[in-house]
Amino acid sequence: MAGVLVYLVTGPDSPRRRTCLLLWAVAFAIAPDLDVVPGLLLAQPALFHQGISHSIGFAIAAGLVGAASFRMKGEAALSGFLLAACAYASHLLLDLFGPDRRLPYGIPLFWPLSLETYLSPVELLPGMRHAATTDATTLEWLRGIFAWHNVRALVVEALILGPCVLLALWLKRMRRPA
Repeated sequence: MAGVLVYLVTGPDSPRRRTCLLLWAVAFAIAPDLDVVPGLLLAQPALFHQGISHSIGFAIAAGLVGAASFRMKGEAALSGFLLAACAYASHLLLDLFGPDRRLPYGIPLFWPLSLETYLSPVELLPGMRHAATTDATTLEWLRGIFAWHNVRALVVEALILGPCVLLALWLKRMRRPA
């Protein structure tokens, strides 16, 4: 939902590419969690989770990919940068305000400048549960993913982000010429 919200706020109003841009924003909002793929290949999905892919450095890299993609399509590079970087960063923001029960606590938000991890002292979201340790097996990780706690976490995020998405939709429609 954060990717949808970013699309509504930053996405260029291009009717012919609306669905493509929406999917693009959602993909970039999910992208930080692709850090489980190398871990899956090593049968320890949580091994690299919430590592450097959860940083502003990677958000800027995502923005550069978005800018290059838009430029290749003959569209404004800045629009592509903003859409991709903001969608990517939305994931970081959500992770900052959720709990983290596995060392190291938090995310390396300012990588490559620092490896220090950050986590809000205020938990606004229940957060998703994956695995208790970074060396958890794939089966343990899957059990964690398919827990009832995560259903609750998704509902809470939907209840928080849903009204924001609806407001952004309404504002976008109000700005369109009649």
